[in-house]
Amino acid sequence: MINVKETIDGYLSFDSGKEVDGVISLFQKGKRIATSNYYGSGQSEVMHVRLKKGKYYVKVRDVYGNPTIKPYTLTLSKNSVFLST
Repeated sequence: MINVKETIDGYLSFDSGKEVDGVISLFQKGKRIATSNYYGSGQSEVMHVRLKKGKYYVKVRDVYGNPTIKPYTLTLSKNSVFLST
């Protein structure tokens, strides 16, 4: 579960073993609100998100239902704004 206390503009990243073709699904209030399945086996699956205040649930899986040998990581990162002069 992700408990968002303020609006977040960022990325969800699912990193796993080479044998996994990852899929990320994002849910709020029991309904799927987004899915990401763009990258192939052995690559991180990344989803751009704009989350408002509230509770969210994330489901990660292999597109073919295969298990992972290596433990996976799920990361939520905020966008950073860099200003140059």
